[in-house]
Amino acid sequence: MKIEVMESNNVDCYYDVGLGSFLGPKAENREILVDYINKVLDTIISDGVDNGRLRFHTDDPLYISKKKKMSKQYKMEIDKIGTNLTRLLEYLRDYSVPFYSMRYQDNMIGDTTIPSMLGYFAGMLQNPNNVTPELAPATTKIEMIVAKDICNMIAFPMDKDPWGHLTCDGTIANIEAIWSTREVKCLPIGIKQALINDLDFEFAKDLIVTQPNGTNRRLVELNNWELINLTTDEILNIPKNMSEMLKNSTYKELNEDAMWKILTSRYSLNSIGIVEFTKQYLLDMGTPAIAVPSTKQYSLAKAPALLGIGRGVPGGTFQQSGLLNIYVDNDARMDVVHLKHMIDKCIQIKKPVLSVVVVIGSTQESVVDPLNLVLKLREDYRRKENIDFNIHVDAAFGGYGLSAIRLPYNISWPQECINEENSNQKPFLQDTSEIPLSEYVIDQYKKIREVDSVTIDPHKWGYMPYGAGSLSYRNGKMIKLLNIKAPYIGGSTKLDKTIGTSGVEGSKPGATAAAVFLSHSVVRPDISGHGKIILRSLLNAKLFWILLRKLQSNKESFIVVTIPMLSEEDNKTIFNNICESLLRIPLRDIMKNKHLRECMKQIGPDLNIIPYAFNFVKKDGTINTDVNMFNRFNDLIFEHLSVTYQEKIYDVELIINKTTLYRAEYGGRFIEPYAKYLGLLDIQHIRELRFLRSVIMGHWYADEFELEEKPCNYYTDILIPTLKNTVLKCVEYIREEMDN
Repeated sequence: MKIEVMESNNVDCYYDVGLGSFLGPKAENREILVDYINKVLDTIISDGVDNGRLRFHTDDPLYISKKKKMSKQYKMEIDKIGTNLTRLLEYLRDYSVPFYSMRYQDNMIGDTTIPSMLGYFAGMLQNPNNVTPELAPATTKIEMIVAKDICNMIAFPMDKDPWGHLTCDGTIANIEAIWSTREVKCLPIGIKQALINDLDFEFAKDLIVTQPNGTNRRLVELNNWELINLTTDEILNIPKNMSEMLKNSTYKELNEDAMWKILTSRYSLNSIGIVEFTKQYLLDMGTPAIAVPSTKQYSLAKAPALLGIGRGVPGGTFQQSGLLNIYVDNDARMDVVHLKHMIDKCIQIKKPVLSVVVVIGSTQESVVDPLNLVLKLREDYRRKENIDFNIHVDAAFGGYGLSAIRLPYNISWPQECINEENSNQKPFLQDTSEIPLSEYVIDQYKKIREVDSVTIDPHKWGYMPYGAGSLSYRNGKMIKLLNIKAPYIGGSTKLDKTIGTSGVEGSKPGATAAAVFLSHSVVRPDISGHGKIILRSLLNAKLFWILLRKLQSNKESFIVVTIPMLSEEDNKTIFNNICESLLRIPLRDIMKNKHLRECMKQIGPDLNIIPYAFNFVKKDGTINTDVNMFNRFNDLIFEHLSVTYQEKIYDVELIINKTTLYRAEYGGRFIEPYAKYLGLLDIQHIRELRFLRSVIMGHWYADEFELEEKPCNYYTDILIPTLKNTVLKCVEYIREEMDN
């Protein structure tokens, strides 16, 4: 077909992105990094009196004098450092995964930004511990700025004073989110007992609360089922409302913060303990639970186990399980019909649903769950059934996709007051026609600001060093439920909120906060900066998906299926007519063409992880129908394209990942169409399918690389031929294996 190229104002978003912000796959920007590292060293530890350690009380004496440096002990220690450092560097060089290379597609890590490396290095030299401002006055404030910046990327409305903090990873963030949800949903049950039995709270016996359906009632009149189903915002307002009722009592000195302290110390589940709390208040209900999609990250199975509500046992009763597995549809997105079915079952037996977890960027399938439908479902339950559940978004991987549609906004510097970004005024890009995200995915991103909590990992799609996760709360009062202090922490702080006393972690490196801050200050997490990198990653992922589909033409040796899977009709109308065109024109021109732009929005995965599987053709020309041999075949491909901890990296041509999709988790609606497409038999009884997985973190894959002989396209000249040749070798190997 004829390709008509039309001008686009934003075409530069897809070309020459990140040239100065990354070290580069061959360390092309090493001089820049070395220069800035030297600047860090000069400023932090220089011998000059205007910088470094000498600047602190310049009249203090030196200890390690020139004379001591001549000693035998000194020289021995310095020599030992050099010898052992060399050994360590050689080991790390030879056995660490080359995450910086475009041949690395194993996990959700790419080349880290130069500013994030510099920020981490600078912070590390100071060794701050963000458990308390007394140990980290500089980086504590930096972390608060970074957390506010992430809340503003989400575009949380400011009226609830959103708040967040960094974590070591998404696992800790998810666990804390479920912990805080358990606490907030159970708190009203304890408060009712305070109003009934504690004379100190007699003044508040007539406290009125608003139920999810809008009905106003006295809190003491509600039963436990009604109390645990109050909305989070309503619960978080109770201490404030109680403190306001004190104005005409003898307890006028108890402000809202003091009220929070009393209530959480005496009547929260954290204080009472889950065994005693259950015996006293929850015996008339089933085990509280969280609902998670089949695509959940494993941390969401850890959370109910750690919190004492249990993740369920094989063959156990529905009533006892604290983890509700929600099946997925054909595209691996949460099946909201199944979610509704499970919630209805919970209502029938009075089993509280504390939280529904929606995944924005699953780490295996790269899918975005239908958050808009889950939000609508919650509103329906509030109105019709008078029940409520929190919604937590696990966007540990996909969170930075928000930057692709987030309009530019400012970040404060530590020397300034923290800006309160006005996120209520249309925070997102209105015209998204030139963005290679589907309108479905864009709609889900815009809805994240309506949920209760969000996990986002800067060390994933934020291209920053480990470990940098984050948790953000729409209503900042949530953190008051998790505030457990030590007498030696925070005693002299002048900050209004500390970090180390809130949440799961204690000691935490301030270097992480410095890394995220510097990266955010240079490459803003909006359409002006980080969004451009995200868009290129997305575009490259879709092009890789097309090239994988193109391998399907080699049907004499193997077939391939991708997630999402195209129907036969889509194969004819989209792939054959459009996708071929995408491979025949320069990358710079793809997004200039309105027709091709629309195609890019419709095809491929939701984000930039590509799951795929191969099945082989036997010697007699027929497709393999045995699921065990299919799984064996994909295992074999993975063995050729992976590294172990005892293997040097240099001979591995491509590094990909492997995953297993289980029927018990995903459901037959998802498993069977893929099994059928792959030519497998007895699909109703297939328990598991082995899939391969490529994570397309790099943003330069489809560019033309400058070589002396001719321009090189990394996809078509290197990666796809490498993958294809490996698959063909494995076909021959497994054919011989079957013959023997």
